[in-house]
Amino acid sequence: MKIINTVALRDNGARIPAGTVCDYPEEIARQLIKEGSAVLADPLQTITPPVNDADGQPAGTPADATGKKDDETPAAGGPGNPVDNEAVKQAAALNSQYNKENLIAAAKEAGVDFAYDAKKAEIIAAVIAQGKAEALIK
Repeated sequence: MKIINTVALRDNGARIPAGTVCDYPEEIARQLIKEGSAVLADPLQTITPPVNDADGQPAGTPADATGKKDDETPAAGGPGNPVDNEAVKQAAALNSQYNKENLIAAAKEAGVDFAYDAKKAEIIAAVIAQGKAEALIK
């Protein structure tokens, strides 16, 4: 299940900066979403490789394989790495400003369509996808 983490994470020693698109088993992804550490990603988004602390390159990349210096490594959201940083900021703002009940009420009032049994993260993703985030962020 593809997610975008809203906070920095570590996975097997690799740094995963906030705003990174990751693919995790559904159980783990749902737990991260439930904790507010991630939001659902568009299934077509490109997965961002984690960063290796030793050389700043994506984990598993030999230091000389890319021909780039450490300071040339593309950051999440940079060229070749299509992460919508604005959506990540909106998701974090909505997550911190609303509890689930208040988010449901505000989203319904704004005309957002979502399933009756949707989780908070799924409602946030629907708000953003339907272009209603700016109206709900205080």
